[in-house]
Amino acid sequence: MTISEHLNLGYIYSRRVVLLYAFALAFLAFNVLFKLYALFHWGLYTWNLQNKIIIVFRLGYLLWIAACLYVIRFPEKIKYLFFVFAFSFVFFGFPPYYIQNQVFDYILALLTISMFIISLKPGMRNKINKHLMLFVLCFFFLSASSLLMLPLGHIAELAANFSFEAFMLQIFGALPENYLYCLSEINRFTLILMFTVILSVISSSAENYRYIFMGLFTGSLFASIMGLLEYTGIVSLLILKRNELNHEILSSFFLNRGWFAEFITIVVPYILLVFFSKKRTTAKMIVTFILLVIIEMSLLLAGARAGWVTYPLILFVCWMFFYCFKGDTIQNKIKIGTIIKVALSVPITITLSLLLLFYVINPISNKSNPDNPAKKAIVQQASRIVKPDSRAYIWRQGITIGMEKPILGMGFETFAVYSEIFSTIPKSPFKQKHGARTEDTPHNMYLELIVNNGIVGLALWILITAYTLLILSVDLLKNKNVLNTPVIVSIICFHIYNVFQEFAYLPIIWILIFINLSYAMTIPNTILSDSLRKTWDITLKICIAIVALSSIHYLSNSSLKFLKHKYDYTMPKDSTHRGFYPNSSPFRWFSKEGTIELTGKGIARFSLLCRHPDIDKKPVTLAIYVDDTLADNITFLTQGTKDWTYTINDTNKHLFKFIISRTYNPFVYGQETDNRILGMAVAKELGVLQ
Repeated sequence: MTISEHLNLGYIYSRRVVLLYAFALAFLAFNVLFKLYALFHWGLYTWNLQNKIIIVFRLGYLLWIAACLYVIRFPEKIKYLFFVFAFSFVFFGFPPYYIQNQVFDYILALLTISMFIISLKPGMRNKINKHLMLFVLCFFFLSASSLLMLPLGHIAELAANFSFEAFMLQIFGALPENYLYCLSEINRFTLILMFTVILSVISSSAENYRYIFMGLFTGSLFASIMGLLEYTGIVSLLILKRNELNHEILSSFFLNRGWFAEFITIVVPYILLVFFSKKRTTAKMIVTFILLVIIEMSLLLAGARAGWVTYPLILFVCWMFFYCFKGDTIQNKIKIGTIIKVALSVPITITLSLLLLFYVINPISNKSNPDNPAKKAIVQQASRIVKPDSRAYIWRQGITIGMEKPILGMGFETFAVYSEIFSTIPKSPFKQKHGARTEDTPHNMYLELIVNNGIVGLALWILITAYTLLILSVDLLKNKNVLNTPVIVSIICFHIYNVFQEFAYLPIIWILIFINLSYAMTIPNTILSDSLRKTWDITLKICIAIVALSSIHYLSNSSLKFLKHKYDYTMPKDSTHRGFYPNSSPFRWFSKEGTIELTGKGIARFSLLCRHPDIDKKPVTLAIYVDDTLADNITFLTQGTKDWTYTINDTNKHLFKFIISRTYNPFVYGQETDNRILGMAVAKELGVLQ
């Protein structure tokens, strides 16, 4: 090959890299700007003292911008920003469509941009395990391509009939039963994926991960302590949560006790970082014991059965590691004395937690709430550990939906979408067995993966997990890299707990496993033997081929074609109200413009409702077009309803287009919890008189 050919190939390669970098930065910048807009001009619900919370969030936005600019200038300080970022996870234990997680996306996107810029500086990049990265990319592309099965025509029509702002707000505020929710989730998955890869690329990775892990554990400890203080009535966390305080359970900053227990269970293994020093002191042992007891009490009061089942395993591993750890190495052989110490430490920790709970925490709580039934609630939950009851019913729903397309699944995060659809199809097994939709998720990660991408998706995730645990374990044994230990334990706890929960519904749980995967990407594939490397090379190539074929399958079944073939189902299409929001009868709201189709001869009567809160200062004008011809201009000087009529002299189809001069957001003005971008509401009171 000539020198000129080498130069041409280098130019093409560098051009592709530049385009890839430009696309990545554009995507991250869009998320930063739009999420910034979301907090200042939009919200998904109101709660007491919300204005104070919004002020705090806005101040945090500005401080985060300043912090990211600072670490771009001083990259060696980014580890402290990682600590703050990881610590903050406990404040985002809310459903994905809540405003809190729009804030989380903003924080994540801006931090990723900062890391991206730092990685472009000379000497600030590390080589990563490309095998693991490609496995993860395969999982991402499988998930993303499966969304081709969504009703693409409906999505395109929505995008055409609404302004860009209104359309994006519908996506990011969509509930799980809405197919737009899947687009919001794939956007978040892209953010998490980019964060995962770039985090493993930047230099000083081991130190960065250490600070992340310490931030996660410190945050979980803080949440446990604050939860106990709230439970005893010393403090109140209601300002951060929409639901009222339930004295029977502890959920700390989280909206759901199960999510709190899940986060704590996955993060607690990072307490092992406390042992990474050569000095073994009695004080350190006492502190470790106290921390484990505090977390144990918070899990008991949370009443999440999955946490109760998983936590003893964590205690066992933590104490085993504590007694086996010597300086910066691990004992090669486990002595009988060590086993006895562990066997005693685990029940002692649990027993002391129960004693403190019933003889210290509960008496204090009873003073602030004499009717506190905590003891009864704990005993009741304990009796239900071996009885899956409601979980089993939800799992059966997941199995029913998963069996519709068991090989390649129904599409990423579509459980609620299809359970809603199948509940309207009399012939579907879901309708016959379960009736109506009851939950947003199947409450089981493995069923969730099968519904999303079938057995192929589940198998791919198992391969990712197996490869990750393999390289972590081999590196631990060969290089005595003790930082691998809490990561291994955390991954195992994640997969045990998620028998009872899902991993993608809660963003902070979702990102936890990918932080662990990111850490594993810093371990080279060369750590494995030649035979293992060849085996995983072949496995990776097979996975890439399967993902490519799966994408073709999803494309051939786009826009719910399989439902049409199997059940003769077509998603209802509102052809008479284009650009209008649904479910607001008799009045239908539109954003910037909306079109109503009428057929028949007679008089068309419309009621036009204007509710702009600042209309006394800025009048609103409505232009009405009939078959693309301007028919009237109506000016509103005050809030209220005006009637408008139009005579139709033939029986042909006619289009009435309404274009408003400006829109508004009710939430911004504190009118209600509606976060939509609204123009005007129109009602066809009489329609066309024959």
